[in-house]
Amino acid sequence: MDDIKETLLVLRGVSFTKGQSIDDYISRYALQLNGSGLVETTMKNYESLPAETFEIPLEEEATYEFDGARFTISTSRGVYTIEQNQFV
Repeated sequence: MDDIKETLLVLRGVSFTKGQSIDDYISRYALQLNGSGLVETTMKNYESLPAETFEIPLEEEATYEFDGARFTISTSRGVYTIEQNQFV
């Protein structure tokens, strides 16, 4: 993948949402990571997340993998890897 963005988040909670979508633009399911954080805007430049919720759109065809250290969600929109990291 050419477009890789890193998001750093102080995770305070996780929730799953199920909504109704009349089209495929808005995902019917989402994994919400709650907390404050930063998102990479350009190579190693970061800005604060606009909200304290980072939403990962889910699909019925999504695949989920856990290798003991990282949790990866693969959808048609992107690949999301969640791993624990120590902030400096």
